[in-house]
Amino acid sequence: MKVKAAQARLSLSSRNRVALEILPFQGLGPLRLSQPRAEIRALLDVAYKTITKGHEKGRRRETELIDAYYDLGFHLYYDNDDRLEFIEAFSPCEPIFKGIQFLGRDIDDAVNEMDEAGYDYLEVDTGCDFIELGFVLYAPLGTVEGVSVYRKGYYGTR
Repeated sequence: MKVKAAQARLSLSSRNRVALEILPFQGLGPLRLSQPRAEIRALLDVAYKTITKGHEKGRRRETELIDAYYDLGFHLYYDNDDRLEFIEAFSPCEPIFKGIQFLGRDIDDAVNEMDEAGYDYLEVDTGCDFIELGFVLYAPLGTVEGVSVYRKGYYGTR
């Protein structure tokens, strides 16, 4: 396990685009949903900024702090138990699913490729949610700018 963690640090520490596989309801690359914040920080071992995007009712303020890894291309969100529940990935990260790339593509092209591969989706305000796979394509202007990976139950019944 230590070798894999070291390899993850080495491969993620560069500023180059890094392709990371989306694992439905499990995570992205070496990041695992429900993994403790301290473990993830140790795994990545690179600079991050702690930011907040507002307060949700029922949340403890200290767990609403988001770890922003701008050099790696993701924001990591944690639950009240300080366990990873949501990942926002953007360039230079390159989230892929079974060889399908998303970032920088026209949303219709990306969705058509997923549809041809047999995956259903739900159109949402700013993109498409592959609810059976646990990820959302964020494309408010028609081009995929981000991919969010979430754990089961994050969006309630959706």
